[in-house]
Amino acid sequence: MSDGLYLTIFVFSIFLLFITLVQLVVFIWKLTKWIIFNRKSKFPKLTLITLIIGILLVSFQYYNIYYNLDFLPKGALNYTYQSPNGN
Repeated sequence: MSDGLYLTIFVFSIFLLFITLVQLVVFIWKLTKWIIFNRKSKFPKLTLITLIIGILLVSFQYYNIYYNLDFLPKGALNYTYQSPNGN
C-alpha cells in the first residue's frame, strides 16, 4: 500500500471516529431527554442505529489499521543477516 493511500485511510478513520463520538453525545442527550421528560414519546431508534453502525465501522477501521498486516506501508530491505547457527 502506498503512503498516500495509508494516510488517506488513517485520516478517514479519525474523521469517522469524530463523527461517531458526536453521534454518541447526541444519543446520550436524546436518551436522557427521553427518560427524564417524557417516556411517552418515541425512543430515538434512528440515532441508536446510526451509533451502532458508526461503532462497527470504527472497530473495523481500528482492526485494519493496527492489526491487519496488509495495511502496513511497504518499505525497502536494508540489510540481511545470517543467524548464528547458519540457518
